[in-house]
Amino acid sequence: NFAHLFSVSLIPFTTEWIADTRLAAAPVALYAAVFVLVNITYVALCWEAVDRPSHEGVSRRMRRLLRMRSFVTIGVFLAAAVIALWWPVVAMALICLCLGGYLRPDVPAGDRDD
Repeated sequence: NFAHLFSVSLIPFTTEWIADTRLAAAPVALYAAVFVLVNITYVALCWEAVDRPSHEGVSRRMRRLLRMRSFVTIGVFLAAAVIALWWPVVAMALICLCLGGYLRPDVPAGDRDD
C-alpha cells in the first residue's frame, strides 16, 4: 500500500513539469514511466488485497479483468514512454486514452460470475 501511495504521489510533480515545459519529451516520458510504476504497484496491491482465495467478495472474472487491464495499461504506458522521446504530444494522447479506461472501474453487475 505504501509503495502504491508513494508512486501516486509522484504524479503531481511530473504533471507540473509537463506544464512548465509545454509537453517536452523528457517530462512526458517520465510521466508515462511514473504511471508504469503506479500500475506495477497497483498489481502488487491487488494481488495482496483482492486476488487472495480467501477474499470471496470479488468474482474470478472481475479479478481477471482487473489484472488484464493493469497489464495492458503497463504495456501502453511503456510504449508511451518510448514514443515520448520523439513525439511527446502523441505519447500524451496515448496516456490520456489509457487513463480513460479507468473511468469505469468495474464490471457491470450483470457480467459477474463466480
